[in-house]
Amino acid sequence: QVRDSITYVAQAYVAAGYRAPKPDKGRGGTSQIDIYVEDLGAGIYGYCTTDQRLKPPTYDVWAYCVVDNDYAGFPTGTPLQNLQVTAAHEFFHAVQFAYDINEDTWFTEATATWAEDELYDDVNDSRQYLKYSPITRPNTSMDKFGGLFHYGTWSFFRFLTERYPAEKGVLPKLVLKMFKYADSSKGPRRNRYSTQAIDKALRKQHTTIEEAFALFSDANRRTHSEYEEGMALNYPVKKLSGEKKLGRKGAHKTFNAQLNHLTSATYRYNSKGLDSKKSKLRLVFDMAPKSAGSRAVVSVYKTSGTVTSKTVRLSGRGNAALRVKFSSEMVTAVEVTLVNASTRFSQ
Repeated sequence: QVRDSITYVAQAYVAAGYRAPKPDKGRGGTSQIDIYVEDLGAGIYGYCTTDQRLKPPTYDVWAYCVVDNDYAGFPTGTPLQNLQVTAAHEFFHAVQFAYDINEDTWFTEATATWAEDELYDDVNDSRQYLKYSPITRPNTSMDKFGGLFHYGTWSFFRFLTERYPAEKGVLPKLVLKMFKYADSSKGPRRNRYSTQAIDKALRKQHTTIEEAFALFSDANRRTHSEYEEGMALNYPVKKLSGEKKLGRKGAHKTFNAQLNHLTSATYRYNSKGLDSKKSKLRLVFDMAPKSAGSRAVVSVYKTSGTVTSKTVRLSGRGNAALRVKFSSEMVTAVEVTLVNASTRFSQ
């Protein structure tokens, strides 16, 4: 079962355009990647590392992986299912090492969790991490590594690849493009760190990481409709940071937010009692400069059950004003998602 699972994922990654793990110059008997089966103890799925001596500048290295021997006592899935997703996750790390072992860890862990869900879509082990994700913790910077949060960030890559699903083999090509831009195997000159590589790949899709993160932050309010498996797997839903009912002409409410990089906050205005079809809600934005990562998305929830979303056109200074329909006959609520999409090291 271990051999069959590893063979399947190895062939799938190569067919999808990824590099095979680097040969290990005979360590373990042959130059092939070594897979060890060991009793790892309760709750430990497996790991992948290297025993290659790293002499700077060394970026691409060989790897070996370790998987549990029986997968007994895990919270979800059968032992075989747990082996399968572990094989997909850990072998993807071995693939990543062939590009850059020093790549940002949040990125490598999130994409490895994304990969296991792509190869074994019916297992859904990754569902457990959504309770520690940008969906449920929008005030935690998406590029944070620690605890289980970085595993939950696979949701960002699922969001992206559902919108840009073009495939090579059985995997969407978008993440492959990211790793090609993050490649350090030929030296650091053209290497890009995680968010730079993501942005470069997204620009080939005529968008940016800032715009994509803003739409992701808004869509997480409607995970059951915005993700293919959102309803079937009962994805959690992003909570509001504030809410106000505006039921009379002239009523107003100001919301203030202080956002760290790659975080967001969503506020809701409820419409009730405004019967005139001409009723409108005026929204005024006074944010940090756009160059500092400020973005905003407005979503109008209609009584028909449909939702229309629009990215706000902020000025360079982070200002904007717009009006949206707010008649209670046509609109139940308007939500405003404020975003700090900055990927800079100094904010």
